[in-house]
Amino acid sequence: EARLEKLEDLVATQNPTAFEIYNETIRALKAHCTRYVYVLDIGKYEKKGGNTRLDRHRANLCLKNVENILERIKINGELPNNNYIRIAMIHAYQYLRKLRNLCEDPQHSLPDVFVWMIAGSKRVAYSRLSAEQILHSEEAAEMGAKCGRRVSLFPGNPDDEDETVEYSACKIDAFLWLGNAKYAAACWSAIPPGYETDHGANVDTFPKYIEYNRSTVRK
Repeated sequence: EARLEKLEDLVATQNPTAFEIYNETIRALKAHCTRYVYVLDIGKYEKKGGNTRLDRHRANLCLKNVENILERIKINGELPNNNYIRIAMIHAYQYLRKLRNLCEDPQHSLPDVFVWMIAGSKRVAYSRLSAEQILHSEEAAEMGAKCGRRVSLFPGNPDDEDETVEYSACKIDAFLWLGNAKYAAACWSAIPPGYETDHGANVDTFPKYIEYNRSTVRK
């Protein structure tokens, strides 16, 4: 999506190299789609268990749609110049829309993650994130965009989810990581240098906070 936005600017200014950026974008999309089809074909996740009949139907639906995108990419080919760049952009946005629709799972396998602000014994504010944003994976392409990264949260009113956020109880900077306990070591390795992470992979003694032990004063 970011590449398409950049490409829009190049097309608007009639940049002569716009078609080259388009071709690079389509090659990257083709590589990701090909990898996705390969993973489904070898049944990597079916072997690990935990799949329901609904999961298998959904995987089949995703597979057919991604294969359709690959077929269209093959038919349309790459651009030799900018003559048909606008038509090609329409095709690219069609691919994006189809992939977005596939990403919106009507039945999430994991519930959303809530970060609560507690005063005394009362929950006074919270922030909500989808589990997929902070989910850990051994595959880099499947890693949540915010997994193991510092995230700025602005807790809102728990009594009204539809309330427009014009104020926040506070700002919380947190490192969020969600994954299987056997990958706990990956949680610590994701934290930037400067933080004390001598707790190892023992999830039984998972700390409530981590300390920053480096000076922020520049000389």
